[in-house]
Amino acid sequence: MDLPLLPKGTYYLTRITADDHAGWLWIVSLLTLVYPLITCFVRLYVKRGIYSSDDWSLFASTVLSTCQHTCLFVGLSYGLGKSTALLENQNIASIDGAVFASEVLFVAAQAIAKLSLALFSRRIFRNGNHGISLMCDVLVAATIGWGVTSLLILLPKCSPTVSLSSLASQQCPGNVLLWQIVTALDVTTEFAIVLVPSYLVMKTQIRRKPKLLAVAAFGMRLPSVIFSVVHVTKLQSSLSETDAGLAVVSPLAWLQIEIAWSLIAASIPSFKAFMKPFDNVSATNPDRSANLSHSQSRSDGLFMGPVKPTKKTDSKAGFAEPQVLELRPDNVESQSAVHHCSRRPSLNMNSVGSSALQEHIIRREVDWEVRYEAVPKS
Repeated sequence: MDLPLLPKGTYYLTRITADDHAGWLWIVSLLTLVYPLITCFVRLYVKRGIYSSDDWSLFASTVLSTCQHTCLFVGLSYGLGKSTALLENQNIASIDGAVFASEVLFVAAQAIAKLSLALFSRRIFRNGNHGISLMCDVLVAATIGWGVTSLLILLPKCSPTVSLSSLASQQCPGNVLLWQIVTALDVTTEFAIVLVPSYLVMKTQIRRKPKLLAVAAFGMRLPSVIFSVVHVTKLQSSLSETDAGLAVVSPLAWLQIEIAWSLIAASIPSFKAFMKPFDNVSATNPDRSANLSHSQSRSDGLFMGPVKPTKKTDSKAGFAEPQVLELRPDNVESQSAVHHCSRRPSLNMNSVGSSALQEHIIRREVDWEVRYEAVPKS
C-alpha cells in the first residue's frame, strides 16, 4: 500500500509501496542489529575483568552479525527489496553478491553463537566427571561441526538464496534444498544445546525453583528453531512468486530475526539471576550439593596435636613456661589419634588458608575413626 504524500521538503530513508518493500527490511535489520549489540555490551560491562571463552565467542558472533547486517545494508543501497522492473542489470549482480555474503556471515555468526552457549555449559558443569565432561565436549564439537558443514554446503553455490537473475536461478537449482539441509542440522543442534544443559541442571541438588529458572533460561533458544523453520518455509514459497525482487524480502527478514534472537538467547543463561544458585553446586556427583573449592580440598587432612602442651618456650618473647597438667593420677598417659578417609592428599593444617573456613558447605560426609591406647609413662 502506498503511503500518503508527505509534505514538500520532508526527508525519508525509504518508502513502502507496492513495488518497493525495502522499508520492511530496513526496519527489521536496524532493530535486529541494535538489540543484540545492547545485550552484548551489557554482558561485557557486567562481567568486565572476568571474561571467559564463552564471552569472547559471543563478542565474535556479534561482530560477525554486524558485518552480516552491513552486507544487507549494501544490498539495500543497490535496490534490494524493490521490484526487478525498477532495477538495472548491474545493480542486480551487486544485490546478489551482497545477499550471498550476508547468508554466509549469518551461518558463521549463528555457529559461534551456538558455540558460546556450549562453552558456557561446559564451564558450568564440567568438573571432573568423565561422563559429563564428554557430554559437554560433544556439545561443543557438534556446534562447530554444524558451522563447518553448513559453510561447506552453502559456499560452493553460485547464487544467493533467491537470485534476482532468472538466468542464475536456472544455472544453480537446488538452493532451497541446501537450505533445508542446513536448517535440519540447525534445529538438531538447537535442541541439543537446550536439552543437554537442562539435563545437567536437573542432576544438581538444589531447590526446584532455581532448577526451573535455569532450564527456562536455556530454553529461551527454542524460538530460534521456530524462526529457522519459518525462514525456510518462506524461502520455499518465494519460488512461486513472479517478482524475485519482492520475494526475497520475507526470507531475509526472518533470517535477521533468527540471528538476533540467537545472540540475545546466548546471553540470557549467563545472567547472575539464573546462575547464582549454581555457584557452589557440582553436577559431577548428584549425591553432593556443594562444589568444594581448592582451599576446602586442602583442609581434608586435619591433624590433632598432643594432648598435653610442650615444655618449649619462646624466651625472646618473654612467655612463661606452660604448666604440665596430668590427665590421670595413675602412671599411664593417654595418646589419641584421629583418622579419616579422604580421596584428596592430606596437607598440614598450617598450609591451609583461612579462606577454607569461610566457604559455605551445604553437606559434607566424612568417615572418622578414633583409636585409644594407654601406654606407660616413660
